[in-house]
Amino acid sequence: MGFINIIAYSAKDIKIKDKQLILSNNQESIDYPLEDVNSLMIESQICNISIYTLTQLSKFNITTYLCDEKHLPCAYLLNYNGFYKNLEVYKFQTSISKPTQKQLWKQLVSAKIKNQIKALNLCGIKNDLDRYISKIKSADTDNIEAIVANQYFKLMFGSKFTRDHECLINSCLNYGYAIIRGLIARTVVSHGLLPYLGVFHKNQLNAFNLVDDIIEPFRPIIDLYVFQNVKDTQGNELTRVIKQSLFGMLNYYMKIDGQKQTLTNCVEILVNSFVQSITKNVATLKCPDLIKLALHSYE
Repeated sequence: MGFINIIAYSAKDIKIKDKQLILSNNQESIDYPLEDVNSLMIESQICNISIYTLTQLSKFNITTYLCDEKHLPCAYLLNYNGFYKNLEVYKFQTSISKPTQKQLWKQLVSAKIKNQIKALNLCGIKNDLDRYISKIKSADTDNIEAIVANQYFKLMFGSKFTRDHECLINSCLNYGYAIIRGLIARTVVSHGLLPYLGVFHKNQLNAFNLVDDIIEPFRPIIDLYVFQNVKDTQGNELTRVIKQSLFGMLNYYMKIDGQKQTLTNCVEILVNSFVQSITKNVATLKCPDLIKLALHSYE
């Protein structure tokens, strides 16, 4: 699995030659071995890229993000031919029992709230949100997730903070979430799962309902990073430095199944456990645990 995450800010040409990903403009040319690339964000609006290059990016299972005129992720390139049991997984996914679906969502919500509590603790913020853990029912019928979220964000970013307010903090949160969302979308599809068929999210206009289910336990790592690195930043501009840092979150550690793993590996493990759960029709998810922020370094 690749480990390099690339943002193409000003590339005029992106191409592949001899299994090397080559980014070039008028001043320079940089190349990367395809096998080492985990993800590519094409932020440049004047970039030339061929169908062949896009196809190769897909074949190498490289998560490719496309950005809009505001330089924000707006689309993902996904590989629909990278898994050999699509039909088998499809049959399991479309026949999950209601009790199992409800338990899957309960496990995701529980993991999210536990990580939110850990995020607050790591920020040195006193809270009593752990009292809600025992109140989470099957399918979270009492909507504990929303109740906790309302208190959590105000504790972390201030009593007047709301998620719909236009500010640098929300821009960073949205950007970071979008990065993880794209990674999960790639992983979900590579395992033969239908990304639009969620266990809780059911929006008919959303092509990534399952992705929006699975992302929940991962959100607090972005929240923690933004609190520790961006919260007190002056201005409202989502700078290149901030974007690059948030993109690099894919190589930060979390703990899963008793071991420290990069966020990218944690997504793979969680999605694989989801496949095992629907195959056996028993909710046995392996969800990530938030730990102190630490970036994995590759030799």
